[in-house]
Amino acid sequence: MSDDWTAHQERHRALCARWGKPETADAGQALRLIGCRGVHPDEVHASRYASREAAEAFAASNLEHLASPSLGIVQDGDSWLGVTDLRPQLAALGGAKFRALRAAAQSRTDGRPR
Repeated sequence: MSDDWTAHQERHRALCARWGKPETADAGQALRLIGCRGVHPDEVHASRYASREAAEAFAASNLEHLASPSLGIVQDGDSWLGVTDLRPQLAALGGAKFRALRAAAQSRTDGRPR
């Protein structure tokens, strides 16, 4: 396991200890709620947080350590949704690997509309 990945896991554990562990949220719904068009749900990760401060703390860490910018944070009921843009990492993987990951993601049979 790389040192970068180990450091990321340690930062994530520290954030979870302080703010609680975020839940994975529906990326398509989150993109709609933040009003983001033209981004495919498979190109982002959406999380649900207990507070705006928690969402902002995780977003700052993702940007600083993973170069993954936030596309937005929005309140949804009594929680907050944050959307992390994964396109910089996907692009860094290169064309063939990106296309293979995209094809695998699009072939999922989880019942979500494409």
